[in-house]
Amino acid sequence: MKFSKMISIVLGVGAIGLLSSIFAVLQGKYYPQANEMFSHPLLSNPEVIQVFVKLACIYISCIIGGVLTTSISGNLKESLIVGLLIMIIIGWLWLNALYPTWFWPLLMAGIIPFVMIGYKIRRSFNANK
Repeated sequence: MKFSKMISIVLGVGAIGLLSSIFAVLQGKYYPQANEMFSHPLLSNPEVIQVFVKLACIYISCIIGGVLTTSISGNLKESLIVGLLIMIIIGWLWLNALYPTWFWPLLMAGIIPFVMIGYKIRRSFNANK
């Protein structure tokens, strides 16, 4: 594997992780209970809304990570590897924070599609040049 392809994978995973962390910190500042909701099985209505906000933030991070990966390598294979590595990381998080149980499958189901959206966005910009 070429060095630029490895760098694109590392930067894609890093971008998704960094942006997800930044979004989590911002969400924690505006809604302090946002990070505590993963410790108990029952959620109130405002907490459910915050879980969907968290999902949206992670999905936006995946789109940006897909755009970044495609900008550097331009190949579908690297974007898929980024998505799979993020799924492995999220699987590890799922084992450590079980609740809410419905959040994790929703999150896992969206990782690859949203990284692919980032891939397609970047490819469409390249096609327009």
